[in-house]
Amino acid sequence: MEAGQEEPARDGYELASFGPFRVSAGVLAPVAQRVRRARQGRIEYLYQDVVELLDTHLAAVRPANQFMDGTVVTSKWQQALDQDDWSTDSGENYPQWW
Repeated sequence: MEAGQEEPARDGYELASFGPFRVSAGVLAPVAQRVRRARQGRIEYLYQDVVELLDTHLAAVRPANQFMDGTVVTSKWQQALDQDDWSTDSGENYPQWW
């Protein structure tokens, strides 16, 4: 998260974007806060606290981009996926089954 550019929190997640890759990653805000406190020296009960936070804050039904470990990943690849970069206009010859 620290390697990315901070984004506004959304849906209870702290987010960071990684611009050139058009990807955003995030972690549940209470989990991120607890991990920051651990990095400052309050390590005891970290595991138990994180497990409890995940049990409390994760919805039973989650979108495909939200994971059981409290992380979320989103992308803005639709424009790239929609681009026709495989047509015969490129001058390349692909097998018939392609």
